[in-house]
Amino acid sequence: MLRGWANYFNQGPVREIYRRLDDYTARRMRIWLRRRSGKRGTGYRQYSDQYLYEKLGLIRLLPIARGRSNAKA
Repeated sequence: MLRGWANYFNQGPVREIYRRLDDYTARRMRIWLRRRSGKRGTGYRQYSDQYLYEKLGLIRLLPIARGRSNAKA
């Protein structure tokens, strides 16, 4: 869902927005995982970036924007 959204809205300078969305989705995923396990907190110590992105398959939006121009001809 995130990848489709990012591909649709990739017009213009999106780097800062994609960075904020990456941070937000990782934070919300950690909180959801902690609550699913019945504990409170944010889960930063329990769920590393490596775990979220490699094991669970959470995507990063920033690599999608790299190497592309801001406008399509």
